[in-house]
Amino acid sequence: MKADWTPTGGSLAHLGDDSAKWTMKLEQLGAQSLEHVAQMFGAATVLRLALGNQAGECVFTAAKSHASRDAAAQFFAGELARLNQVGSLVLTFDAQTLTMANAVLKGVGVVGVEGLRWTVRYTFGITTITNP
Repeated sequence: MKADWTPTGGSLAHLGDDSAKWTMKLEQLGAQSLEHVAQMFGAATVLRLALGNQAGECVFTAAKSHASRDAAAQFFAGELARLNQVGSLVLTFDAQTLTMANAVLKGVGVVGVEGLRWTVRYTFGITTITNP
């Protein structure tokens, strides 16, 4: 598996790549329909209306080894600076790709440290998933 992030107006960033020993784990991928729920006077049930759009999250971790603890901390600071970027996230699974256009990077955090190997969790807000 591989994750590539291209922020709007920015350069391609590789966030994880199993083949390059940036071990990845997909934790969550999906979307939910957005709806409006209204209480109706005297009705036996509520009114539920689909709004015709969707929202969801793509959450994954990527573990990478660094030359030193200083290099790991510097790498993490650079990843943290990506917060709030809007762009295109592409996940590649062997020959298949899933593209999430207009994604928002809403979370970056270290979730594990084993010596010089740091695991970073990325959380993206997504509205579409396409398979070109």
